[in-house]
Amino acid sequence: MGLPDDAPGTFQAKPNREAQRDGVLDLGFHFSPDEAEQGREITQTIWADMLDYDGYVGHELLQDVDDPGHLFVVSRWTSREQADQVLRDYADNPNAVAANNLVSQPRRRTVAHRL
Repeated sequence: MGLPDDAPGTFQAKPNREAQRDGVLDLGFHFSPDEAEQGREITQTIWADMLDYDGYVGHELLQDVDDPGHLFVVSRWTSREQADQVLRDYADNPNAVAANNLVSQPRRRTVAHRL
């Protein structure tokens, strides 16, 4: 049971239920308590940038209740290949570099699909 598409922290660029099933990417970001707010802000900025990329469908940004510096982004893409290409294309973006400099642990990436 997922969140409704209009839940707080949910952004959907292109409402398309069929595309949402094709590729789901989960990213975990972990920021220290001192960097949690700045980490959340840069994470939100990164995902706002995704509107400019082909294949992006939408995302949900979730925050760990017990650890505010631990964020999860569940994003939806039309295909894994498009998500992988955007990851490569965006790697040198100043926002990605800033997030990489702020994280207290390496980012975790999981590719999944909806059941």
